[in-house]
Amino acid sequence: MNKNAEIIWVPKRPCSGNPPIRLRMAAVILLIAASIALSGCLSGTQPTTAEGWLDRGGKSLRDLDYEQAIAAFKKAIEIEPQNIPARISLAKAYADSKRPGDAETVLFEVLEIQSDQKEAAAALMTLAQSYTEAGEYAKAEALCLKLIESGQSSPAITEALQKVRSRMQRDDSPTPDGTSAPAQTTPGETPVSAQTTPDEAPAPVQTTPNETPAPAQTTPGETQTPETSVTSVPAKIDNPYKIVIIFKGELKNDQGAALGEVKFLRPVFQADFPYADNFNAAFNNLSAFPKLARLTKPASAKTVKRIFSDDMAEAQEMRDTWNYDVSFSYTDTWKISYQKGPVVSFCSEFYYMPAGGMHPWCGQYGGTFDMETGKVLKLKDILKISPDRQADILYQEYIKSLNKDTAREAKKAKWMSSIKERCGEKAIFWLAKNGVHIYFDQETFYYLAGDSELVIPYSRTDLLQPYFAANGG
Repeated sequence: MNKNAEIIWVPKRPCSGNPPIRLRMAAVILLIAASIALSGCLSGTQPTTAEGWLDRGGKSLRDLDYEQAIAAFKKAIEIEPQNIPARISLAKAYADSKRPGDAETVLFEVLEIQSDQKEAAAALMTLAQSYTEAGEYAKAEALCLKLIESGQSSPAITEALQKVRSRMQRDDSPTPDGTSAPAQTTPGETPVSAQTTPDEAPAPVQTTPNETPAPAQTTPGETQTPETSVTSVPAKIDNPYKIVIIFKGELKNDQGAALGEVKFLRPVFQADFPYADNFNAAFNNLSAFPKLARLTKPASAKTVKRIFSDDMAEAQEMRDTWNYDVSFSYTDTWKISYQKGPVVSFCSEFYYMPAGGMHPWCGQYGGTFDMETGKVLKLKDILKISPDRQADILYQEYIKSLNKDTAREAKKAKWMSSIKERCGEKAIFWLAKNGVHIYFDQETFYYLAGDSELVIPYSRTDLLQPYFAANGG
C-alpha cells in the first residue's frame, strides 16, 4: 500500500464509533474485487470435461499424489461413466497406493462395460502375479478363477492359476522328498509339466486337448483336416506341419529354485515339404524372443536358459536383494486359425511378465502361407485395394469400427499415427473364421479402450480379393 493510501485509510485521531464512510466504501469495494478475482481463479482451474479431469489425474499420478489422482479420475468417471481410460487410470492409482482390492473392483467394472478390454485383463493378471509373489495365494487363486468365470479364459490365465496352485501345494503340502506336489487343475485343463529330466532331455512333442487347433471348415470338394492330423499323423502335401511344444517348464538355478517359467509352442513345417525352410524361417521374427522362435525341435532346459539368461540373472538379483521368491514368465502359443485349400493361417497369443514387473507385455502375431506356391502372404495379397492406399483406407475402416466416444478421443491422440502405420506394410494379421484380423500391438494402441483389432469380414467384397471373399468362414 502506498503512502497516499495510508493518509486516506488511517484516521488522524481515534474513532469511538463506526469507521468513516470513505473507509467503509473502500473496504466494500476491495472485498468485492477480491471475491470476483478469487471466483475467476477457481473457475479457471476446475476442469469441466472428463478429459480435463483425466489430464489432471495423470499429472497427480506422475507427481505420486495418489489421493488427488484418485479424486480427479473419479470426477472424470462421474462426467462419463463409460470412460474406460479413466477407470483404468483409477485402478492404477489404487494399485500404486497399495489398494489392490479397490483396483481389482474397478478393473472388473471395466470388463463389465467392455468384455474384451485387454488392458484391464492384463492389469488383473498383474495383480494376480503380485498376490502370488507376496504369498497371498488364496487371493491370487480367487482372482484367476473370477477372470475365467467372467469369460476371460486364456492360456496365460490358465498358466497363472496352475502356478499359484502349485505354489500353494509346495508351501502347504510338501512331499517327503521335499519336491512340489502336482498342481491342481480346473475341469478341462491339463497340468503344465514344470520340470525336465535330470539330464535335461527335451520334452516330447505333444499337444494337450486345449492346445489342439480346431479343425478348419471346408467347402465342397475339399477334404476336412482331422483334428489330430497336425500333431500325430504323418505329413501329407496338403498338411505338412505340426504344432510342436518347443519347451514347457521351469528354469531353475543351481540350487533348484525356479527363476522363471517358459512355454513355447509353434508350427513346424516338416523337412520333406519343399517350402519348409522358407515357411519355418518366417516365424523367426514373429516372437518377442526371436532366438526362441528359431527353434524347430523340442529344446532342453539348458538351451532355453541361455536364451533367457538376462531374465534369470535379474530374477536371481531380486531374490538376493529382497529375500523372497521372484520369477519371470513367458508363454507363446500358436494355433491354426484358418485353412482353406492351399492357404493356411496361424495366430499366436503371447504373455511376458518380467521378474518383479508390475505390468505384463502381451499381444498377438500372425502368419499366413500359400502352400501351393510357397509364398508367405502379406496383407496386400489378401486385399484388392492398391498398396499405396491400403494404410489410409484401413485406418478409416478402423475409425468407423470404434464407438462414437472412443473415435472422437482417438482422432485427437498422438499415437494414432502408429495405428495408421500398422495398417500398411508392417501390418500384423491372420485369417480366422469371421474374417481377416489386423492387430495393433500393446505399444501401438495403448489406452485405446480395448480396440486392438480391426476385423474385415469376408462379406467385404469391396476390400478383399475374390478368392478370400468366396472362401472365408
